[in-house]
Amino acid sequence: MSNYLAVATVTEALRMTLEDAVKIVGGAIATSVRPDQIASGATGVNVYLYQIVPNAALRNNDLASRDADGKLVQRPKAAIDLHYLLTVHGDEKTFEPQRVMGAVIRSMHDTAVLTKKSIRDAAALGALTGSDLVDAPERIKFTPLPLSVEELSKLWTVFQAKFALSVAYSASVVIIEGSDSPRSSLPVQLSNLVVLPSMGPVIDKLKSQATPVSPIVDVQPIHLNYIVHLYGHGFRSGTAKVRIGKTLVDPTSLTDDHITFDLKFPPFLEDDLRAGLRAAQVITQITFGSPADPHVGFESNAMPFMLAPRHTAAPAFAAPNVTLQLEPKVNKGQRIVLLLNENVLVNPKAYTFSTIATADSATQQIDVTGALPGTYIVRVQVDGAESPLDVGLDGRYTGTPNVVVT
Repeated sequence: MSNYLAVATVTEALRMTLEDAVKIVGGAIATSVRPDQIASGATGVNVYLYQIVPNAALRNNDLASRDADGKLVQRPKAAIDLHYLLTVHGDEKTFEPQRVMGAVIRSMHDTAVLTKKSIRDAAALGALTGSDLVDAPERIKFTPLPLSVEELSKLWTVFQAKFALSVAYSASVVIIEGSDSPRSSLPVQLSNLVVLPSMGPVIDKLKSQATPVSPIVDVQPIHLNYIVHLYGHGFRSGTAKVRIGKTLVDPTSLTDDHITFDLKFPPFLEDDLRAGLRAAQVITQITFGSPADPHVGFESNAMPFMLAPRHTAAPAFAAPNVTLQLEPKVNKGQRIVLLLNENVLVNPKAYTFSTIATADSATQQIDVTGALPGTYIVRVQVDGAESPLDVGLDGRYTGTPNVVVT
């Protein structure tokens, strides 16, 4: 940051830099006056600051410089760009203006950044004593500004002077800081720092197990009271918990790459274990502070799975209604699809009926108008999750669940 002398310091440092550059043309000097005040017959370059504009990238960095009570939190800063017109003059017969312009362009291209030495030399001028531009973190960079003939014409009209060979450059960025002292921040009385060698948990795969002695299967219908296995890495980056819906539960077993938990309520809420598409996440909690409290640390990706319903049917129903007994319960608004397939070998009939649950209940009724009397294999879909058929040890269908429509 710099004080109010920054603008003048940049101008003087640029003038001194160009004065060294144009000495290659005999008798050439560098001045910093209005273009209409250039001495007649002189040879050299004139540096004139003709415009100051806000810097587009940094102009709003200090918007919140005061708190709600109006007290200064940080010093306000004005970020500006300076536009310079470099005008060359001399004897046209010996091409002095053009030779000087060549030296100027070469110097501006070679030293596109103001050096600290040139800034210190400029600040040594009596009028600029106290300039702290040399300590600014941002270096002043010069870039050429392409001015059209029309823009040059307007500039020289404003100067009310005869046109002379000129080129424009932008100096960026100059940051001028306010002089008021901001309010001191409150001291830190106690710090709590926790470092974990982890980027957080990641779930790669989900498997399930019907009972503790059943095989762990990759693809199978998942039901209530099953054991769910999550595989991945980073599960021990803090205290790991499993989240489904709104509920956080403790895993039954935990390693860095494997978590198991029981899919049942409690501890899960009934609404969290509705039939249909569900998602499991691993949440790691970090305990720190005074007193030590658990804080949410990392959250894994969400691993989706289908929670399939189970159906227990009564032996017989009279059309047009069939009563379904489902586990878990169906919530209001969930879509129920009943699939009936007649359990006969010759000309079996098949039907599909659907409805939207009108209440939260494990017992749901569905209209089967049009279904002919007979014994039917029953499958139920709730939000796309389908109830399984019962199979024996040989993998064949056992005949249940079924329903008799009379």
